[in-house]
Amino acid sequence: MVISHSSDASEHSRREQILALLEKRQGWCSGELMAEQLGISRAAVAKHVTMLRTSGHGIESAPRRGYRLIVKADNLTAQEVQRRLSTHTFGKGEWRCFDRTTSTNQQGIIWAAEGAQAGSVVLAERQTEGRGRRGRHWFSAPRGIQCSIIVRPSLQEEQIPLLTVLTTVAVTLAIRHSAPLVPRIKAPNDVLLNGRKVCGVLVETGLRATEVEWAVLGIGCNVNAVREDFAEDLQASASSLFFENRQPIPRAVLLARILEQVEFWHDRLQAGEYSGLHKKWEELGGNPF
Repeated sequence: MVISHSSDASEHSRREQILALLEKRQGWCSGELMAEQLGISRAAVAKHVTMLRTSGHGIESAPRRGYRLIVKADNLTAQEVQRRLSTHTFGKGEWRCFDRTTSTNQQGIIWAAEGAQAGSVVLAERQTEGRGRRGRHWFSAPRGIQCSIIVRPSLQEEQIPLLTVLTTVAVTLAIRHSAPLVPRIKAPNDVLLNGRKVCGVLVETGLRATEVEWAVLGIGCNVNAVREDFAEDLQASASSLFFENRQPIPRAVLLARILEQVEFWHDRLQAGEYSGLHKKWEELGGNPF
């Protein structure tokens, strides 16, 4: 057991050394150079780079050039978000956080049925079964935000589409408040930058007769993904905030802004103030009501 722990520590140290070299270089660094400096093989360098990518770091590779650090992983936890929040309720209570799960909406539905309070949050670093509208697959890009917010609005069944409007408006405004970007809404539930999708919203509800008992507001946002994170068949239609801005965005800051915007528009909806939400939706590119 002692030998195993020592080996694990050594492996971790090597990865930290490689990350430090890439940070210092601020450009391409050959595998051969890193192997020489660290006294390991180029195959070992490649293995450690793969592990660094798995840990969330965005690292490019190219033949005859080596490796280049594009964006470091950042810390997205309930605590990091909460200390940046200015909400009354949303995000201030319980969180369920996962390194990996099927989908945050699936977890949120279970939790809502168990009685979770409004404003509770499900957060995951990775999803294995992320979903979009009509059962479509949603690719959860690394260094993104995959979360679901539980709400208990006083709405009738026919008003459920307002929750998608609310969530999409909230995310679009949160992005605008967090970076020099101008995302637009593509109805019914997408957020685009330069014509490519950076965020999708999926709202699922539980009914009691014709009234909404609970709703799960699912948000999947590509924050600091790099081009290599997307399969070729997605690169023409999908993007990330980092790719469009060329600067990383702290995910905890963005998620705090999203929760604030969701709470603001949720409170307006609860007060029966629909016109402001309709107007903002249309201003941001949504179809006229």
